[in-house]
Amino acid sequence: MAVCCLMIESIESYKNGWESTKNRSEEAFKQFLIREKEFVDFKDNASQFYKHVWCGILHQSETTGGWKIQRKGKIFEDSTKSINATIFLIKMKKTLNSYTNNLISADWDSENWINLRKKLQKVIKNCE
Repeated sequence: MAVCCLMIESIESYKNGWESTKNRSEEAFKQFLIREKEFVDFKDNASQFYKHVWCGILHQSETTGGWKIQRKGKIFEDSTKSINATIFLIKMKKTLNSYTNNLISADWDSENWINLRKKLQKVIKNCE
């Protein structure tokens, strides 16, 4: 789940052309979980997912607020705050493939490519 959360924040920074997600991390998760069709089950809990899953894993190496990571059931069970990590990862792969396929078919001067290049320029600068 930690890697999936890193992917969410990364994908959003590339899609939006953000040089950094500083002070935008929660916004990134909310945008992603509300927009991406594979994660529609989380749209009403996007802020809570950010707080209890991502921040919990990042800062404490565990979920908080009663959220659970499992490898059974559907992708998300709201009543128990349970996430099926296997399904989540499969859907992340689909989402990443969709993003890259959209780039392949997009014009070089499209907003998708402009934003990607803006983020990549910052990644390169960070390596200097």
